[in-house]
Amino acid sequence: MNMTIGHGIQYTLIETQEHLERSMMKLTSAPWIAIDTEFIPENQYRPLLCIIQIASPGENFIIDCKYVHDLSPFLSILQNEKIVKITHAGKNDYEIIYEKYGILPKNVLDTQIANSFVEGVPGAGLGYLLSHMLDIEISKDEQNSDWWERPLTSDQINYALRDVIYLHQLIEAILKRLHEIQRVEWAIQESKRLEDQAYYAKDLTLPLLKNKWVRHLDIEDFALLLKIMEWRESKAKENNTSPEYLIKFCDIRDILKSFFECLDNQNMNGNTIPTKHRKHLARIHQLYTTITNEDLENAVKVKNMLPPNESQEPHFHWKYSLIKLIIKHYCNQIGFRFEMVCTSNELLHHLWNQTLDQSILNRGWRKDLLDGSMIKVLGESSDFKIMFEDDVISLTPTGNVLDHHHPPVESFQASDTSERDLSTSNPA
Repeated sequence: MNMTIGHGIQYTLIETQEHLERSMMKLTSAPWIAIDTEFIPENQYRPLLCIIQIASPGENFIIDCKYVHDLSPFLSILQNEKIVKITHAGKNDYEIIYEKYGILPKNVLDTQIANSFVEGVPGAGLGYLLSHMLDIEISKDEQNSDWWERPLTSDQINYALRDVIYLHQLIEAILKRLHEIQRVEWAIQESKRLEDQAYYAKDLTLPLLKNKWVRHLDIEDFALLLKIMEWRESKAKENNTSPEYLIKFCDIRDILKSFFECLDNQNMNGNTIPTKHRKHLARIHQLYTTITNEDLENAVKVKNMLPPNESQEPHFHWKYSLIKLIIKHYCNQIGFRFEMVCTSNELLHHLWNQTLDQSILNRGWRKDLLDGSMIKVLGESSDFKIMFEDDVISLTPTGNVLDHHHPPVESFQASDTSERDLSTSNPA
């Protein structure tokens, strides 16, 4: 069904499988397409994909995912290496498709990523870029619209199409700027991360990095925390809900504290546990009683991978702070923010685990920026000499290779969990 919305923008609304197949055939010879999606993310493990909007040199399309369930023809276009896929902040869109269909795009250019190499700042919004670079204003009034309600309103369709119809014009303007400053290849390299399966891997340890209290847990408590997180993720996926909707990570600390107080008092009715946490007591108890030697060994391994607090390893944190300043120095030379290169948690994690040479810091444009040979010195040497002359930094190792001393795994045994008599407990 061919339609026209405000300002003469024509589009085809696809609501049947046959129509999708015919429409996607038209795109097989297109040099480029621009893609965006609208979805409902609230309290769901996997966001509900509602529509896919596509702009191309010849025609614009809206695929109604409420009525079209087999997206195979579109997925084939997505993987066609001859067609450039243009997105803005496309990670969320591709992640939804990847989790549902196991398909990732090929030959991607992302306007948000590309612009970050112009301005040196990640995360610019589409409205800002269109206004700033093309003098085009778009409305975001429908951003929080109910995209599952039918029929779609003219305002919704207008909003959806305006998120894609200007992307080709925008990427051309950005590429022109990048060509002037010789960073086109950097933008292409970074956009290609959207084609990498590892880029979408869920990192269940991220909350552990962000919350320093987990480093103070003993191994038994830490093993229980890992089992709770594993159960939370599995249950959320099974129920198609957000893990945070089941149990907020910020509440797990209080749940652990209350649970072990109940164990010590042999009060498994949970009378001292706040009401909102009490419903989880039986499950926490079941997880606790199934902790094995293997769980404890894994807990040691995971905990040892967490960078320590500054009070625990001051020398390491001095080195981390110095390396961060060095990276900022290189970023400042070309007008980049530190976050363009990596996050603080990424740097901490790789530095502590001596894996800087395996990280993104030692690949592609980051390696060119930071000098790959320097990464080995930064990652492996406990001390080094710094020479700073004419805005050039030279590093020479002067100490031994870093050696983190971790407690032996064998010192933690599952018998620790059985010292408490749980046979008469009555989980609520």
